[in-house]
Amino acid sequence: MTKEFKWKPGDIVWFMYKDKATLGEIASCWYRKSISCVDFETVSDIENYRISVAGKDLNDTFDLKSLFPDKESLIKSL
Repeated sequence: MTKEFKWKPGDIVWFMYKDKATLGEIASCWYRKSISCVDFETVSDIENYRISVAGKDLNDTFDLKSLFPDKESLIKSL
C-alpha cells in the first residue's frame, strides 16, 4: 500500500498556533489506520504533520484539516 500525502517535508503551510496565524515548514509526516476499540468496526485514517517555524521544531503535531496553502485560506476557515 502506498500513501499519498497532501503535504511533503519542505512544503510551506499556514496554520493556527497559540491563537495566531503562523507560517511554517513541514518537517515530517506520518499516517496510521486504526480500528475502534469500542465497536471494532469504525476505521480511522489519520494523517499527522510535525512543523518547524524559523528552523525550530514545534512540540506539537497537526492534522491535515488544520493546514492551509495560504493565509487567506486559513482566515476563511475561521
